[in-house]
Amino acid sequence: MKRQIHTGQVLGAALLSLLLVIAGAWYGLGHRLWPSASGSRASMLVMPAPVELSNTFTQIARQIAPAVVQVQAITRSRSPLAAGNGHGMPWPLARERSLGSGLIVDRRGFILTNAHVIRHASRVEVQVPGRDLPYAGRIVGQDKETDLAVIRIFPRRRLLAAPLGNSRSLEVGDWVLALGSPFGLQDSVTAGIVSALNRHLDINHPLQKFIQTDAAINPGNSGGPLVDMAGQVVGINTAIDTDTGANRGVGFALPSNLAIAVYNQLIAHGRVLRGSIGIYFQSHMGSLVRQMYGWHGVPISAVVDGGPAERAGLRVGDVIVAINGQFIHNGNDLSNAIMHQPVGSWLKLRIKRRRRFLDLNVQVADRDRLFGTHRVAERIPPHLPKLGLLVSLRPLGRAHDLSLPVANFRVSGVWVSNVAPGSFADRVAIRPGDWITAINRVRVTSLADYRHILSKLAWGQPVVFALLRPGPGSKLEPWYTGGYYGR
Repeated sequence: MKRQIHTGQVLGAALLSLLLVIAGAWYGLGHRLWPSASGSRASMLVMPAPVELSNTFTQIARQIAPAVVQVQAITRSRSPLAAGNGHGMPWPLARERSLGSGLIVDRRGFILTNAHVIRHASRVEVQVPGRDLPYAGRIVGQDKETDLAVIRIFPRRRLLAAPLGNSRSLEVGDWVLALGSPFGLQDSVTAGIVSALNRHLDINHPLQKFIQTDAAINPGNSGGPLVDMAGQVVGINTAIDTDTGANRGVGFALPSNLAIAVYNQLIAHGRVLRGSIGIYFQSHMGSLVRQMYGWHGVPISAVVDGGPAERAGLRVGDVIVAINGQFIHNGNDLSNAIMHQPVGSWLKLRIKRRRRFLDLNVQVADRDRLFGTHRVAERIPPHLPKLGLLVSLRPLGRAHDLSLPVANFRVSGVWVSNVAPGSFADRVAIRPGDWITAINRVRVTSLADYRHILSKLAWGQPVVFALLRPGPGSKLEPWYTGGYYGR
């Protein structure tokens, strides 16, 4: 019996086959367009290896950081506002804390820092990296003229000391790192270049010739190291040039060669022995004066009675033109040629007396013993008073001299009569006509108060002035300003 196939069945089978082909093709295409997460053809993501950027900076920071410490100076001071608290009892001693940095230079616990960090401190605490509690520090010695100091801690195990380099190898443009605790932030590292060398900032401190850098240095960095790309310490961060107390790209470090010389004397003698021949002289003199008097050298303005200079026959008015065959051009040349000579050694001086030249031999003496507390380098020239201010107690009753209302003129303080251009006072915008009523929250009621406060100011210390300034309508208005002295 023949099987009959109807046309409808044939069409149905053909249609079914076509649908199966289309479905299979669609499935395969879809699989290629949207692969499943578990598909065998997908590639797994691979974590890339870390890229080594600034590898030199990283190695240096890792090497030096364990030798950089945080130094906290604790000062006890009685409240200056009153002698008693109203009950016949004295006010309690207030504790003031200041933070700085330091550098371990000897594994037995000897640390270099800045003198202004620990000056006037009644207790010093040193926080070493990796240790929870601070060590008690002992001040070995400090040198005000270079602003360097040595403190010591007594660890149970030997510490890691930083290698000191030769700062004479530095050149302008070299990369450097600054390490320390700016604003109390321990283990901070900044980078920059050497901007200048032998930068001299203060005529009253001729030994301070700084390395200038744009590596960020801020309050708290003082005493920390400046490190070169060989991983050696080439400077001790000391100061910044700023109006706000924060970095603005101009920082200064004392050269390592100077730091090494001072350190060696402080641990050997507790102080720095410097030579002198017993003379006074003007450190800086204008070209007009030199031209007028025909001076090529440094004239002597005073001779210490019984000192080496007097015994050798030097007189006031003699001009020192050379020492040991080296020409002397200014006061810095003269200071360096004498102060660094061993006590007891002899110097050959060539002087000009009127129109003739003389050669004299002078023996170097210990400057501290020769001058006592009156050191040549610390003498402030009368034309450049401290802070750059001239003040007076202008009579309070003569209010009409300043066109000020009498009722608004009953103030206690000192009146600013002049401000030296470019001085610290000028940089913090103190003006002639201002009344200084307080410095660092200590009231100023007389010239004696003013001089007493200034005598205690240390280089690099923050100074804040409370002023009364003539405002609109000649009315005195409160005004506050300040900065870091000498920076």
